[in-house]
Amino acid sequence: MDWLQRRGNGKQHNGTKQIPAVIFAEEQPYLQPIISRQPVKEVAIERTIRKDNTVMYQSNRYSVPFGSYDVHGRKVVLKVNDGDLTIIDPQTGEILSQHQISLASGKLIQRSSDRRNRSVGIPALMAQVKQSFTDQTAAQQFVSQIHEKYPRYTRDQLQVILRLRGDYPQEALDKALQFCLDNHLISATDFKATVETLPEYEAHMDRVRDELATIPLAEATQAKLKVVQPEVRSLGVYAKILKGAYHGTN
Repeated sequence: MDWLQRRGNGKQHNGTKQIPAVIFAEEQPYLQPIISRQPVKEVAIERTIRKDNTVMYQSNRYSVPFGSYDVHGRKVVLKVNDGDLTIIDPQTGEILSQHQISLASGKLIQRSSDRRNRSVGIPALMAQVKQSFTDQTAAQQFVSQIHEKYPRYTRDQLQVILRLRGDYPQEALDKALQFCLDNHLISATDFKATVETLPEYEAHMDRVRDELATIPLAEATQAKLKVVQPEVRSLGVYAKILKGAYHGTN
């Protein structure tokens, strides 16, 4: 308060060239008392939707539905109430998205439903994924199995795969597809993990093969390996075990 009296209000303002304390003293006779409580107007915060379909609020990014971005700079209004953030289209009044405000900084706060591109149907998404691979027959098999395994979440699964197209070369995507089919890994999560780790796995296997090739074997050992025949048992042996023949049951 001392600083405010001495400098903030007591010194000449650089912009107005006036002393705030003097001007306030001149205005006081004209001020009117407040005779009733004035309603507090809700403060609306305006933001522009970013290219990644998010809006900024207090150093965090909050998602809006896929496709909300507009190249002309689509505006939205943010309303804050009891720790909740509501994102509204000011033209229509539509609530685009709602989030709980994060106390962190630099985070992406995203609803899974906002990631879904609902402007494109499931068959069209399946076709896009299919066209992303060189072997479209194998790709069709893969997306069909995903659709059968995750009927309620097919859209989410396919969009994960589509988002990987710009991050990896065609050869890596094709290898990951074949690896997933060969090993019955039918999900977008498995595909993503495969395309990320397959090059390292292949390099490791190449090193193992090279090391095995350099291990010397005695001539006697090599001769034995050529004539080794694994024991083949009758299926009847296993059938008796499964029936409890060795456990005192029928």
